[in-house]
Amino acid sequence: MGKTDDRQHPRVIVRHPHGQGGVDEILPGPGLRTGVLQAGAAGVRMGTRFLAAAESNAHPDYVQALIAAGAEDTVLTTRFEVDCPMCPATHRVVRSALELAESLPDRPLGEMDVSGSPYPIPRYFGFPPTRQMTGRIAAMACYAGQSVAAIHGVQPAGEIVAELVSGTENLLERHVQTAVQ
Repeated sequence: MGKTDDRQHPRVIVRHPHGQGGVDEILPGPGLRTGVLQAGAAGVRMGTRFLAAAESNAHPDYVQALIAAGAEDTVLTTRFEVDCPMCPATHRVVRSALELAESLPDRPLGEMDVSGSPYPIPRYFGFPPTRQMTGRIAAMACYAGQSVAAIHGVQPAGEIVAELVSGTENLLERHVQTAVQ
């Protein structure tokens, strides 16, 4: 699935600290930095974008799935389970990974190396595919937020951060100029 202009801008959910834990606003992609800054956030959690960093340990097939995906190619699911009481029960994954996992028989999808020994990877295993895994990578937990639309290739993490900082600085400069006028 290719990228198109209308998928370049992920939506942002801003949760206000005084809300009831619900979503107060959903902002379109151009509102990403604006919404986060206006909400008074000191930071944002950005995982998906950094999976395609050159330094990432994500499996190359997983990275290629992210590069090919748009925001509409992700889906919320509870299928990929992680035994972690602090982790959310619902996760956003690449739709094709969920569909493939659902179509396969209930047997291991592959293996991963754990301290020099092979460990079978069960269907719906909650860990994302890493370089140490082999097998049906496309059917594993290919987590992806809607920001996946902004991934166009593998880049060093420093370049990703520089782009984010530059874009934020440009946005702040425009807001200052607008406020002064």
